[in-house]
Amino acid sequence: MWTVFEVAVNLFQGFLMIYFISRCLPDAKRPHWGWDVLFEALCGGFLTLYLFFPLPMQTDNLVFLFPFLYACVTGRSAWPQRILWTLVLAAFFLAVADISFAVLKWALGVEYEQLMAYTSIHLTYMLTTNVLLFLLASAIPRIAGRSGNGALSLSALSLFFASLVLQLVIAELLFSYQLRHPSQDPSFAVISVCALALMVITILLYELISQSVIKRRQAEMTLQMMDLGRRHNQDIQSMYAEMMAAQHDMRHRIAAAEELLREGNAPTDQQARELLRGVQSVPKPFITGCALMDAVLTAKKAVMDQNGIVFRYQPYPLSRLPIPETDFCMVISNLLDNAIEAIQRMNQQSGDPPAVSLSFARSWDMFYIRCENPFDPATLRLHSGQFLSSKENTRLHGFGTRYIRKTCENVGGQCKFVQEGDTFRVEIVLPDETVIA
Repeated sequence: MWTVFEVAVNLFQGFLMIYFISRCLPDAKRPHWGWDVLFEALCGGFLTLYLFFPLPMQTDNLVFLFPFLYACVTGRSAWPQRILWTLVLAAFFLAVADISFAVLKWALGVEYEQLMAYTSIHLTYMLTTNVLLFLLASAIPRIAGRSGNGALSLSALSLFFASLVLQLVIAELLFSYQLRHPSQDPSFAVISVCALALMVITILLYELISQSVIKRRQAEMTLQMMDLGRRHNQDIQSMYAEMMAAQHDMRHRIAAAEELLREGNAPTDQQARELLRGVQSVPKPFITGCALMDAVLTAKKAVMDQNGIVFRYQPYPLSRLPIPETDFCMVISNLLDNAIEAIQRMNQQSGDPPAVSLSFARSWDMFYIRCENPFDPATLRLHSGQFLSSKENTRLHGFGTRYIRKTCENVGGQCKFVQEGDTFRVEIVLPDETVIA
């Protein structure tokens, strides 16, 4: 009967370990209930080995490898977060074991051998320990919040790694010291409670610092958004000024032609060529069905013309857009800005001028955007699968790609950045609800 009870307790602890990791690292790529059950059984089975084999007491600590492997197999978060929360799991498990042992040893006046003997004292010890484990496994993920995962750099996380490892060493030393020194001194219970409190404070500190970093990044993204909006307005104002200047020039030319006709003098070939000389300089408007999109394309083409870049655009009706007009235009503006900047960072060589290609398409209820441009692979920077800006201050730049990806994901779309040799391509797929409507 006691063997069944011990196995059940060990399986319950295996469940708590996997439950804790899945709560603290929730970003699994797909449902993994099968993996959950497997690793819960592995954890519980490993803890049960001592019932049948004479294993050293420290062997139990190897059980924490299974939650770490579970996080790796299910693809939950990046490596630093997997290590961090596995250390937290081990820290609070050992801290709870120390507290239960110290409190019962002091309150009941028993030693470890008596606690492990199959009596009512052992039952009290096991129930007390597992209730505390359950409460902490439920409370810590709520305290941590999970929103800070991945916010800190590896150098900052290393401090928390060192702190948690030190706490694990202290917990092991404290437990070993209590085993070697029989005593009913309550100071062991106080020290164990303080060790657990220190672990909780470490988690709270991690969360506070992570939230501070997140808020700082959000503020920087807001500034970037404002800067992008300002640049967008400047482009439109520049385009508007050019169009007004062209219209003003054309009015003068038309007035001159009318004056010649009123005088009964037909313009000579030379005069006609002179009057029409500036017509070709008038920017050709884009007609997509979306006035704001027309302005964006016209403004970006003017910038490309100034930089010797060819703009290859396949005309496509945009009277119906898959996302709000402002978001759509900001996405396209970012795509073209990134393409222009990538070309500007290239070592220009003789030959055909660089070109930016932009195209749209619809297929059933999906809307496709494709933007392609040449670039210098040496300027490409990647970190954790994310493209970074090649500018000096990456924290204040590189917002364009993040904005594009976030906008697409917010509406259930996909954004793919592809590098093929010296060609960079962005492929965006958005659900097109306007087709259904």
